[in-house]
Amino acid sequence: MTLAQQEPDITSGHKAETTKKIIASHLEKTDTIRIGNDLDLMPDIVNEILVPIMPICSPDDIRALKISLLEIITNAIEHGNLSIGYTNKTILYGEKLDELIKKRQSKEPFKSRKVTIKCRVNADNVTYIITDQGDGFDWRNLLNPTKEENALMPHGRGIFMARSYMDMLSFNKKGNRVTMMKICNYSATKAQRH
Repeated sequence: MTLAQQEPDITSGHKAETTKKIIASHLEKTDTIRIGNDLDLMPDIVNEILVPIMPICSPDDIRALKISLLEIITNAIEHGNLSIGYTNKTILYGEKLDELIKKRQSKEPFKSRKVTIKCRVNADNVTYIITDQGDGFDWRNLLNPTKEENALMPHGRGIFMARSYMDMLSFNKKGNRVTMMKICNYSATKAQRH
């Protein structure tokens, strides 16, 4: 009898799913990437960041993570690395804001700043830690975009949206690092894919 004949087939059926779940429960994978300040690349970068978690997250989880990552990374670049505050963004919103972003992307100290994205994946959740090299901000006094006086603002909803999608979202004291975690339901993932 060959070794292949002695070993159970773990590539099909219930055994494969059970084996995958057992292996996943014993693994924790951590990846770290550093990106520049090119906002045009964000959709492609976020899509790449999401590839490793697709086996453990449902399509709804992936969608929530995609929106949250796009919002938080964009904030890290605009408000953190490029030092464009909320008030300046409000005043310049539109073409003038785009001009300021392009100018700062090519000027020191802004152009050499990076955003670090650390991803930790385990059996049932994924955690992202996004850190920029800016001065931080006072996250304790965020405007509430659901209040009437803020409802028509052209921006200012990103953190609020990310908080609503994540199971946990927190900031460091300085305000230049966001940690967000999403619990991914393997059973729901399996059911949605079959």
